[in-house]
Amino acid sequence: GSGFKVNTVRTSFDGTISSLEYGTYTYRNINTNGTFQKSAFAGEVSMNDTSLNFTANISIDFNGDQPRFLVLGDVAHANLRELKLTEDRFALAGLFDLDFTGTNIDNFLGSAKLINASLLHDSTRLSFDSLSIQTNYAGGEKILSVRSNEIDAVVKGQYNILDLPNSIQSYLHNYYPSY
Repeated sequence: GSGFKVNTVRTSFDGTISSLEYGTYTYRNINTNGTFQKSAFAGEVSMNDTSLNFTANISIDFNGDQPRFLVLGDVAHANLRELKLTEDRFALAGLFDLDFTGTNIDNFLGSAKLINASLLHDSTRLSFDSLSIQTNYAGGEKILSVRSNEIDAVVKGQYNILDLPNSIQSYLHNYYPSY
């Protein structure tokens, strides 16, 4: 690599991170091959962890007010409970296409698409061809659109996304009683 400042650094790496602790979970067996240059990362990342198995092409640009993420990937298996992302037993698999800015879920702006996905809750499987989530601002309101072969919903106004899962679970329980 070369450069010592964030805006002039250029470094390439190809290797394995044996473990990385983030939040309350330790991720293992992370393989990376990419370049960090001018406050941006582009490369391939894969993981073969007992709770998360995926491969992805990732581009992250830190040059704007908020970082921009472009991710194309394949999640073979994600155990959301073991990853400590939920208290309930959920497993997810599918292809994903992410294009968004933000540093957390509540300032997420852009789109997230899951294709040929399957969500398992305990022993109940919900398979869907596609799920598209998009957020933007219009007229001073935040607009969240969720579309799939099972649901078509729009939420407008001032809200925190972290407060929405209880509403979604209530909806799923109403229309999918086994949930």
